[in-house]
Amino acid sequence: MSVAVGALAAILFLYLFATVPPFRKLILGIVLVGGAIGGALAWHDYAQNEQYMAQQEELRHLIFPEQLEFRNMTLIIDYPFHLQGSIKNNHPWATLDNVKLQVTIKDCPTETAASKPGGAKDCEIIGQGSVDLYDDVPPGQARAIDTFVSNLSNISKHEHPAWDYLVTQVVAARN
Repeated sequence: MSVAVGALAAILFLYLFATVPPFRKLILGIVLVGGAIGGALAWHDYAQNEQYMAQQEELRHLIFPEQLEFRNMTLIIDYPFHLQGSIKNNHPWATLDNVKLQVTIKDCPTETAASKPGGAKDCEIIGQGSVDLYDDVPPGQARAIDTFVSNLSNISKHEHPAWDYLVTQVVAARN
């Protein structure tokens, strides 16, 4: 029944469109105005998105990794890999919103190589994971880190493990 009503309405619409010039002008006017409004809305959304992306890019370059101080960082090298410590924001005025870390686990030939600074370069990388730290840290303040490292489930056997981390992204908070 509803299909028949819809078909009848479509036939009536096409008949009126083809035979009644004022109806045709009305429909064409509605289509043109609707198209103009739709185009204006699409342009507005595009412009807002471009502005947002520019702001996000600016926030990614506001605080440098060197302005962050990581303290007492420890990693429990066993599944699940648990990262603890604290982070201090040393930027003079920007609030820290997000930090991404790459955590690397290595197996070293000797315990001495694993424990001495620079000795880990003789070690073999056995896994890498990532950490996203989302916490608003105002300038001059510190926050605790207590999280798990993602993507570190298939770590091979390790005799003398060592680990380190690299800051891969820093994002400031919007004001």
